[in-house]
Amino acid sequence: MKKTKILIITIVLCLSLVSCFPGKAGKKNGLTEEEIANTFVTINGERITKDEYEAFISYSNSVMDTETRTNPAVVEALHKDFIEHRLLLQKAVAEGVVVDEGKFKDIVESFQTIKGQKMLSEFEKQLNMNFDSLKELLKQRIIIGKFLEKIADSDIDISEEELKAFYEEKKNELNADVSAHIQHIVTYEEKAAQNALGLIKQGIPFSEVAEKFSVAPEKEAGGDLGFINVNEYPDIFKEALALKTGQVSGIMKSDYGYHIFKLLEVQKKSGISFDTLKKKLYAELYGIKQENKVREYIDDLYQKSEIIYPDTVAGSGS
Repeated sequence: MKKTKILIITIVLCLSLVSCFPGKAGKKNGLTEEEIANTFVTINGERITKDEYEAFISYSNSVMDTETRTNPAVVEALHKDFIEHRLLLQKAVAEGVVVDEGKFKDIVESFQTIKGQKMLSEFEKQLNMNFDSLKELLKQRIIIGKFLEKIADSDIDISEEELKAFYEEKKNELNADVSAHIQHIVTYEEKAAQNALGLIKQGIPFSEVAEKFSVAPEKEAGGDLGFINVNEYPDIFKEALALKTGQVSGIMKSDYGYHIFKLLEVQKKSGISFDTLKKKLYAELYGIKQENKVREYIDDLYQKSEIIYPDTVAGSGS
């Protein structure tokens, strides 16, 4: 995503139109009544439409029920997320951040290949958004991501004293980590998981069943994840620790699909030294500082910006 210029089209009309054409019917502040009605917010002079807002929240809306979607706190949070998104986009474009069009084309083509035309059509229907709008939103996120990388990686220092203090703070939690040797099968469909579990109960080796039914990358290794820290995996993996060594779980459902686990061995860590954990602690603390730096930057940008909502939209400017 190197240096190819892209055109960011903003719908901002010259305010001088008001003085130049004072008698123009159907216009207010240079906008038609229709344009005013479709204005969601104006940010630093840039008019953002309701259509752009609806496109931004389309995925969130697709996974929420009606009660959640209409919850005032949720609505307010979505409004703020959108405002922050557009503020960062404005700033990134002003700083000259661009998308490598060749790489972006590869990303889009890869997405289309993975989804397939039928799934893509269903995806568009689910989001109530055409693919061109989806591509534009993706491009915006890439631009913002590149910009935030610069913000996050600037002027971050971590002293030895900070690391040691962080170790003392995290010591009990880190030393309580459990390393477990687990085999794992995950399927998208419950029926496939039922068939897999049925074969395991018939005595077919777990590894053979995993190779046939699992959709996870470790299927090629017979579902063998090796020794893992379950605290670094989705919560569903903690269920494997409730098994006895050699025991196979039943079918467990998560947001990722239908899981079957086999616990092979458990190793509890104890008394891990600072020197052993130093690199891990540095990476974690660096990430925390990056997040804080980005959050502070966004909050400051928000406070310094002019954000004007029409009367028909809840919210307030700075």
